[in-house]
Amino acid sequence: MAKYIPEAQQTERTVKYGPWPKGMNNRQPDYALPDGTLRNAVNADIDNAGLIRRRAGYEKVYGNTDLRGGYSCPLGAYFIQGTRLCRLNDDNTATTLFDGVLGPTPTYAYFNETVYFSDGLITKKITAAGASDWGIPVPAAPLLYAVNGSLPVGTYLVAITRVDTDGRESGASEIMPLELTTPSGIEVTGLPSTMGIRVYASTTNGATLFLAAELAEGTATYTLTTSSGTGAPLVTEQIVPPPPGQIIREHSGRICIASDQVLWMTEPFAPDWVSLDRGFIMQAAYISVMEPVPGGVWLASDKTYFLRGAGPEDFKIEPKLPHGAVYGSGAAIPYTNDVLWYSDRGIILGAEDGQVKNLQEQDVAPHDGTSAATLVREQDGLRQAIVSVQSAEISPLAATTFIQMEVVRKAGGHQP
Repeated sequence: MAKYIPEAQQTERTVKYGPWPKGMNNRQPDYALPDGTLRNAVNADIDNAGLIRRRAGYEKVYGNTDLRGGYSCPLGAYFIQGTRLCRLNDDNTATTLFDGVLGPTPTYAYFNETVYFSDGLITKKITAAGASDWGIPVPAAPLLYAVNGSLPVGTYLVAITRVDTDGRESGASEIMPLELTTPSGIEVTGLPSTMGIRVYASTTNGATLFLAAELAEGTATYTLTTSSGTGAPLVTEQIVPPPPGQIIREHSGRICIASDQVLWMTEPFAPDWVSLDRGFIMQAAYISVMEPVPGGVWLASDKTYFLRGAGPEDFKIEPKLPHGAVYGSGAAIPYTNDVLWYSDRGIILGAEDGQVKNLQEQDVAPHDGTSAATLVREQDGLRQAIVSVQSAEISPLAATTFIQMEVVRKAGGHQP
């Protein structure tokens, strides 16, 4: 039994702990913690001098069920409610932009006054006017027939593209050949009934297609009667709309899309176009982190790589770490050109010049998990990376030879 000390004989004394300038350490047992470290800190901030203060709370601005996938940028704040993508209004109400968000990996990127969105299954883009499709579907190949006309004998190549009201052009259809054995015209039919259409055709026995006609929406057929080759050349062969993916970022005027284990990049300053023959890089495993910096793109799949350069045509792939990262944990560091992400080795910093540094591994055995989200928080002179890990698993390297308990003293009475 514990000895009871009458209250009159009890004395008060102040016990001072800290400071802890070296922060948390869970690799060493509690009896061997290095000076200036502490075992754990929950909902507390540790400043550069090692002093602890309680972390500030938060304010609820919008409440509902099944909320996920939040994002903010200069254009606004967005989130998913159920299957609807919503914009948060200034009065903290919400406006639905579109329905049908069913994918598991919501991701956003802001570029040139536009938010690009994907959930792994669909793609959309958002402007101040609302949401619309990202990219224009490639039309099916047209049907070609020889009709009366005066085109010289020879072989001709024809393709079509769609054009929307903003002048955005789709990728080209399959290029169709037609051989004329007598002077004839070429009837182009099977045209889409929605959007305007551009018809491209080669000269006699030529290999390059040139703009032959621009047709209004609803035009069913068009007949080629001349082959001058004076129009603009076709530049959208092998171009398709951007595919859905699990991560979207902007780099050097291009939108990067991590789609499973393929890194796709749109054409320079043409975010609606992806080239099937030059716009991608394959990886050995699912891409879990993709964070651009001025010198290239940090990418984690089976390992961690730095893709030095502006795009697939000039990337130099440099292996940097022998391990990957936890999906979704990438984040940019405000007011710098550096980025960071989370791995089962801790928080990793990727510099703009391709240098990499582990910020935690020496002192902390971090949790692993299936996915994570990272917030770079700046407040009261502190810059912190706060990582929320889903399905976290305690690292086998963490020390477990300590006892954690809570002691509650009851007022008055004896404690056995």
